[in-house]
Formats: sequence, structure tokens, C-alpha cells
Amino acid sequence: MRNETHIMIVSLFAGPGGACEGIHQATGQHPIGIERNPDAVATRDAAGHVTLVADLATMTPCDLDVDVDGLWASPPCPAFSTAGDREGHADLEHLCWLAARHITWGPLCAPGGWAHPDSQLIVNTLWWVKTHRPRWVAFEQVPAVAPVWAAACLGLEQLGYSTWSGVLNAADQGVPQTRQRAFLMASRDKLVCPPIPTHSKHPAEVPLWGSLLPWVSMADALGYGPRALAYNRGTGMTERHGDRAPTPISDPAPTITGHGKDMRWVLPAGETRCEPHELATLQGFRDGYPFQGSRTAQFRQIGDAVPPPMARAIVEALI
Repeated sequence: MRNETHIMIVSLFAGPGGACEGIHQATGQHPIGIERNPDAVATRDAAGHVTLVADLATMTPCDLDVDVDGLWASPPCPAFSTAGDREGHADLEHLCWLAARHITWGPLCAPGGWAHPDSQLIVNTLWWVKTHRPRWVAFEQVPAVAPVWAAACLGLEQLGYSTWSGVLNAADQGVPQTRQRAFLMASRDKLVCPPIPTHSKHPAEVPLWGSLLPWVSMADALGYGPRALAYNRGTGMTERHGDRAPTPISDPAPTITGHGKDMRWVLPAGETRCEPHELATLQGFRDGYPFQGSRTAQFRQIGDAVPPPMARAIVEALI
């Protein structure tokens, strides 16, 4: 029989703790977060999260001597994000092939030639599943990686998992932000389905799930009235995302990124910089979440984090 004191939930690429916040809310357990960034580690420590400081590019699953009950992984996304360099897109076909066919092998090391080194980190997450066989699995990435998660479902099913993959919108779980991310969900215990929405852009038009709430706006989340009229990600982000105008504060925010210098509130008298605590609220973090490091480091952590309500919804659907 397994030693219950060593049965843990593990969060790979744990960042400042967004996924760990949601996992704790869903399970009552504090997962082990594996993270190497000093600012993110300092934030996690200040927030009370358990952290193993390690580089997942070199750490192997066998280095963690615990029974893994649940596994969350949010591999780095700049290689695939519209806000990043997109170099990883050239690796997607190879990643899909590996995910579908090689998950039952290991270690899952490609022969090299990646367009971006972060592509290997996505493959490594599958190695953790093969090694530890957790009861449930949740992977998160930008929508461009959705085909890889769909391919990985084929491999996971060979290991006895029920799976689901697709793109979910954080606004549908009450996050004041229309952040879309690709998720993979898998379980050895139950038939897997995505989380049921709690909110909708047009709640009267989706009777399937019963009574839904409207999306939460920036004004609702922040308590801002006429002081701020709109949210503007700035020229740099407009060029990347194709936004034609600032987002009215009566809407949810667009996807929060780590580019804090580009983010402004549009006021009647002009524009003013957004503060880290404001964007943390738009990511669904609890009030006063203790982000550490410089202003730039805090913005980067906030933009890269998983919204805690989204993580909670995913894990609750799995367990």
C-alpha cells in the first residue's frame, strides 16, 4: 500500500502559483510546484505555496520520489503565443507525432532539431505521465498547441486514461478576461468532460447548462466606474493581436500578457498605467496576492499565470 503522506499533487512550470491556488481551492491540498524563476519562487513562498526549485529542462520525473495523485503542467508558451516569437509553430507537426505515438515510450527525447527549445518541454510533460501514472492529468497551453493535446489524448488512452482536449475561455468561469487556452484533461478513474460554464457572454441563449451569469466585466471586478473608460494594451500589443480600439471597461479584459509597459487605462483626461494588482484581479487572483520582484517581473508573472478560477474548474471536473 502506498504511503499516504507521500501522495502528492504536482504542478510543473508552476510560476507564481495560479494553478496551485485553484488546485488548493478544489482539493484542499497544497501541491508541490516545480519552478526555477527566482521572482516566481519568491512569490510562491510569500503566498504560502510549496515549491521545489528545479529546472524541468534537466530534471527527470524519476528525480521526484513521491506518488503523484494529480499532475498539472503549464509549459512555457512564448514559442507558440501570438505575443511571442512563434518559432515553436514549426515544431507542431513533430510534437503531434511524438504525443500520439511515443507516450508509451520513454524517456521522450526527440533526436534534436527543434525550431525552439521549449518544444522539448512540452514533450517532457508526457514523460511525467508515463513515469508516475497519476490518477488525473491537466495540461494548459496557448490555443496553437491544441493539436498536440489532441494527439496526446491518443497516447494517454493507450495508458488507460479517459481524455478530453479543447480550447476553453476563462470568462466562462467568471474570470473578468476573455483568455482562451488549450487544455488536456485525463483521468484513470472517471469519464472526463470539460468544466460546465458558470458564465456566458449571452446567458439567455445557452439554456443547456441552466441559469448562467453574464461575463464579469473589468468594471465589475475592479469596482471602477467613470474613472476609467477603457483598457488599452498599447501599440505593441495592438500590432501583435490586431486590436483596433481599446476595450471598454464594461467588457471583460482581453488576454492579459506579461507586457506591463503596454497596458494603460483610458481616462477622460488621457491614459495612465495599469498597476500589477489591477491586472492580478483581472486574472482572478485573490486580493493582495503577494507578487514579488520588480514591477516588470510582477507583470510578467501575472501575464504568464493560470487564472486560479480556471484551474479550480478544471480540477473539480476531474475529481
